[in-house]
Amino acid sequence: MSQLGRGRWWAISGIVALVVIVCIAVIASTDSGAPTAQACPTTSSDCVEVGIGQPIYLATMFRTDSQDGTDASNAVQMAVDYLDGRFDGLPGTLLGHPVSVLPTVDGCAAPSGIAAAHQIIAQSDVLGVVAANCSASMYKAADAVLSAAHLLTISPQASSVLLTDPKEHQPYFFRTARNDLIQGSLIADFIHTHPEWTRVGIISTNDAYSSVLGAAITSDLHAAGGTATKLIIDAAHPARSVETLATFHPSAVVLPLNGNHCLEVLKALHQTPQVPVVMTQQCQQQGVLDYLRNNGGSQVYATGPDASELAAQPFYADAFLPAYQRLFGYRPLTIYSPAAFDATNLIFDAIRRVAVVHPGGGLMINRVALREALLHDVEYQGLSDVLSCSPTGDCVPATRMAVYRAPQWPVGGNPLVSSVFSETKVLQSLLIQN
Repeated sequence: MSQLGRGRWWAISGIVALVVIVCIAVIASTDSGAPTAQACPTTSSDCVEVGIGQPIYLATMFRTDSQDGTDASNAVQMAVDYLDGRFDGLPGTLLGHPVSVLPTVDGCAAPSGIAAAHQIIAQSDVLGVVAANCSASMYKAADAVLSAAHLLTISPQASSVLLTDPKEHQPYFFRTARNDLIQGSLIADFIHTHPEWTRVGIISTNDAYSSVLGAAITSDLHAAGGTATKLIIDAAHPARSVETLATFHPSAVVLPLNGNHCLEVLKALHQTPQVPVVMTQQCQQQGVLDYLRNNGGSQVYATGPDASELAAQPFYADAFLPAYQRLFGYRPLTIYSPAAFDATNLIFDAIRRVAVVHPGGGLMINRVALREALLHDVEYQGLSDVLSCSPTGDCVPATRMAVYRAPQWPVGGNPLVSSVFSETKVLQSLLIQN
């Protein structure tokens, strides 16, 4: 059972629950079939020795110029804090060892992703990586470099279909982010509830996330028929892309964008007669919502995880959110902190399963065995979702996603807002369809 699971039971039932949890944890560890205490040849580069009192190293790769990078970094820090089962601002320990987080920067592009990955593997004792905010940094970039080094990597946000395509997937890359097949299908279904949206314009950038998702949305809309679309891959030039789109006379616009492109293109669209705008989940950030509140954004929608799922979790409302605000002085800026929290805890859980504990408390950990342990962590009760990682890297086999109308977005740690559309998607069904 995960640390998160133990925390929830403690909050609900006190000492009695603790006894129950111990019993469940013993059953889970014996029934899971997961690798435990993996022997490690001392000559192998896959073996990491953690000396008595020495730290376990975890690396991160997040943006420093955006709110999603800040949120993800904060969530990793909270996972380290919660290793002792308490959000008290004091780092816990893992198997009796402190955890040291080594940050690198996600530049949201392949070259910066490769550079950051090489920076990570230069730290020879790193055992896992939580990365990244952008698919462009990972696809045929950081994912390949980190996999070659057998470094278990879990992303809370890199959602491109390409990253877990069986023909493209790097074996040590996984994600608690939801596959964009789910998001593309959700958006198409939502658009079809508006028969008056007969012409849909899509503005994207030419990268592994944006253009691929834009093409997927186009395909999903065409599959159902009745919707004309125009895909413009030029979001790096907002005014020009909006001018090109205007000649299409769209009745709705979709923005499968990330980072600063979300706000830049939205501002350019506001210079023209307004049409409904659907933004993908990478745009669901506090800064974008603040702009909409000040500039009339009542026809702007954003996709994302169904916040009602979070609202139903006592741990999120009663422990995670208050701790986040207490530790950082504000509430979550985006919707990604739960997924980053889970990504970190999945790595911790894998380490617990495979570490060989030497007399005195030193550890020997096999990096290859960490990947195998993750694959055996079935139906992990995470904060963001119920997680089961497939060999191709997707850890969210089914999920409920929603569409929100501004200003009622669940950013700022507000899971109580109402969605205008939601549905449950099963990834395997979408993989078969595509």
